[in-house]
Amino acid sequence: AWVVHDVRSASRADALALLAAGEVDPRWTGLVEGELPPLAPATGTPAETAFITRYEADAMAIEVTATAPGLLMLSEVWAEGWQAAVDGVPVKILLSDGALRGVPITAGHHSVELFYAPRSLLLGLLITSVTTVAMLASFAAVAVSWTRRKGR
Repeated sequence: AWVVHDVRSASRADALALLAAGEVDPRWTGLVEGELPPLAPATGTPAETAFITRYEADAMAIEVTATAPGLLMLSEVWAEGWQAAVDGVPVKILLSDGALRGVPITAGHHSVELFYAPRSLLLGLLITSVTTVAMLASFAAVAVSWTRRKGR
C-alpha cells in the first residue's frame, strides 16, 4: 500500500500499455478510469505512510498518513463487490493502474477499511431468507391441516 498524488485518467487498456512501456512509474503516478479524485502535491514532511493492520480474504484495514489529498494505492486486484470506508465514511474504490484498487483520501491520518460484499451475495441471502420463511410457513400449514384432520 502506498499514496500517490499524481493521478491521471486512463482507460484500463491505456493504463496497462503505459505501465508495460515504462512510461509511468506506478510508485508515484496512479492511472484511474473515470473522474479523478481531489488531489494536491505532497508537502514532503512528515513522511507519508500506509500500514496494513489487518489482512483477511474478504477484508483489510490500512492506517494511512498523508500530507495532502491523494490516492491510496493497493497492490490488490480490483473486483466488483469490494467496498471501502475512510474513517467510517463510505468511499468509491477506483480501478487504478488497469487492475488495482485505489481509495481517495484527504490529508491527515486515516483508518481505511475494505471489505468484500458483492450484490450477488446480498441477493442470495435475501432469496434464501424468503425461501426459508416460505418453507417454514408451508410446513406449519401442513402441520395444522394434519392436526385438524386427525382431531376429527
